[in-house]
Amino acid sequence: MFTVNDEMKQAAEYAIKVAKEKFGLILDYSDNSLPNLEKLLEQASQQYRSQVGNRKPLDNAINRTASIWGSYLGEVIRRKWGGEWIIDENSKRLLSINGLAFFPILYIYQRITGQQQKNVKQYLEQIAAKLSPEPTNLVQSMSNRAEIAAKPSPQPTNLIKPKSNRKWIYTALGISSVCVILFMGVLFIRSENRNKRFNSELQRTISENADPSKDIYSVGGSYGTIITNTELTDNFFESTDGLSESDKLMYQNAIVMLNELNCLSYRIERLNLITEYLKDKTYPYDIRFINSQNGILTCKIQTTKNLYVLSFDNNGERGITINGALYTSSDISPSDIYGYGNSSQALRELMSKNNADLTAKDVQYDMKNDVGKNFGLEGTAEICDYYNWGYDSSIESEYFCMEVTPNGGTYDEHWYIYSDRVSFDELYQDLLGGQVSIQMIGCIDPRYFEENQQNQATLISAQWWK
Repeated sequence: MFTVNDEMKQAAEYAIKVAKEKFGLILDYSDNSLPNLEKLLEQASQQYRSQVGNRKPLDNAINRTASIWGSYLGEVIRRKWGGEWIIDENSKRLLSINGLAFFPILYIYQRITGQQQKNVKQYLEQIAAKLSPEPTNLVQSMSNRAEIAAKPSPQPTNLIKPKSNRKWIYTALGISSVCVILFMGVLFIRSENRNKRFNSELQRTISENADPSKDIYSVGGSYGTIITNTELTDNFFESTDGLSESDKLMYQNAIVMLNELNCLSYRIERLNLITEYLKDKTYPYDIRFINSQNGILTCKIQTTKNLYVLSFDNNGERGITINGALYTSSDISPSDIYGYGNSSQALRELMSKNNADLTAKDVQYDMKNDVGKNFGLEGTAEICDYYNWGYDSSIESEYFCMEVTPNGGTYDEHWYIYSDRVSFDELYQDLLGGQVSIQMIGCIDPRYFEENQQNQATLISAQWWK
């Protein structure tokens, strides 16, 4: 039967895959790869700090991230000291080693949210201090096991076949058949009622933190083996009109990876509920319930443009289709993932149209010599009111300010971009409604430049979308 240990081991393998394919970092359970895990946690922590105002969606994302990296850290611990994953009364996963409890998922969550200061190496050293330096396998003595001999079946003696005519025999057989059918029908109805109850409770659990105006969840199949997420609003990654083929491939990979993370969280919720139902003594004898634990889980993600179907078995094998066509991941290396200083094809085309040979990263680290030169920048923009240095409050009546966080950049690499209120009024109105994704050309105006200023520039041209 598929256990919580199997589930967490599979989640750890998925974390290794995400680290390699999305971030270009190697995780292999060794001490040498611990610095890479630190980098992933630091990046997640920076993203948390930059979006801390958007609480509810952020909490969901942090919980999923903590589950992924916490599963991997837990498997690192198990390889060092053994132990078993267990689920406590609050459906939380923890490690039990030699009677002691450890919480790697909670530790990761606290690291990301700034509640925990110990790095991964220090956390492992703390565990080592609590355990024997050379852990031994606890072997429970199997002696004195009672041997129960099976009693021989009594032998029939002197059976005398009664005389009866065939009519009575056929009648008895008919009554027996009806009783068997009725009995099987009762079992089926009871099993179906249990299945409906399970699916209804799983659907409620998954939908608890969802916005019903954006996502609708439905659960079907045998004990939650089919989970459907219908997205009612456009997904940013699906807005690929006008992008190059390489960009479209990258975005498609990103969508699939995001959907895989969502499905993994659904599977964890389902396993938690199965564990709860196993406490009901009637369920372990329900053949349908038992078989469903080893069946294939199918996640359907229905967006406004596409249908993604992801199927997973208990061996970690997956199958993915997009609108019925089989999906295979494209070979995009980490250097192909566009970020700060590594512009996408769409931005390079915009830079070419505006005679921009520099990126924002180029200008940031040689600002004095690049004043008056056009440069390219892409990332996420939001309205702000930062007027300082040469770009002070005297220009506020003519220019609005937006803060742009570059794709792949850190908090220290964000830019304050000052935009003409008349020329970019449409952009201003969209920013009032929330963040936008932007590809833009900027220039540090010589009239406003001051040495040692922040990353501040004037907007020359832009294309953006919500």
